[in-house]
Amino acid sequence: NLFWRVLEEIAQRDGMSVPALCTKLYDELVQERAEVENFASFLRVCCGRYLALQLSGGIPQDASIPIGSLNAQQVLATEAENIDALHGIAAVLLRDGQEAGAAEYYRRALDVDPADTLAQVWLIGQQGVFDPVRAESRLKILLAAQPDIYSANAALGNLYAAQSRWREAQAAYLRACSAAPEEADVLFNLAVSLDQLHESESAGHYYRRALQAAVNRPAGFDKDRVAARLHEI
Repeated sequence: NLFWRVLEEIAQRDGMSVPALCTKLYDELVQERAEVENFASFLRVCCGRYLALQLSGGIPQDASIPIGSLNAQQVLATEAENIDALHGIAAVLLRDGQEAGAAEYYRRALDVDPADTLAQVWLIGQQGVFDPVRAESRLKILLAAQPDIYSANAALGNLYAAQSRWREAQAAYLRACSAAPEEADVLFNLAVSLDQLHESESAGHYYRRALQAAVNRPAGFDKDRVAARLHEI
C-alpha cells in the first residue's frame, strides 16, 4: 500500500514507529480542530502533501534527513509556488473525494500561473455542473488553441456524457485517448460511451485496455464491474 509505505518513511525519518506517528498526528489534529471526522482521509492527504513537497524541493529526497530538522515555513513556501506540488496535492484530494479542497489547490496553481491548463480545465469542469453551456464554450476555446490537450478533451467528454450526448462524448474521449493512451479512466469512459452507442465490439476493446492500464496506475472505476460487463458483451 503506497500510503502505508509513505507513512513508514515519514516515521523513520524522525525516529518513530508508524503507530507513534499516527498518535502524534491525531493529537495535533484534535488540538487544531477539536474533533476528527475521518482520520484515514487526513493521513492520505498528509502522505500526498509529503510526496508533493518532495517534488517541489521543500522536503529533501534524502530520507536520512529528519523532517523535524526542517524549517516548516520554508518548506510550505515551496508548496505555495510550485505548480507540480499544487497539482499533486489536488490529485490526492480528488482521489479521496475532497473536491472542495482540490479546487482550492487548483485556484492556488492559477495564482502562480494564470495559464495553467490543468487547473483551468478542472475548474471549468466543476463549473459544468451548474452551467454546462458556458463550460462547454470555455473548453472549446481552450481546445481551439491547443486541440491535443488531454485534460480538456477528457473534461469535454465528461460534460457531454453528463448530458447523454454519447456520440460527442465518444469523439472527445477518443481525442483524449490519443493524447494519453495509457490513462485508465479515459479508456474506461471511452468504452462506456461506445457501450451506450451499442458498439459492443469497440466497447469491449477499450474496457480491456482500461483494465490493463489500471494494473499500473490508479483508476476511478470498479474493475470487477468492468470484468462483469465484458462477460456480457
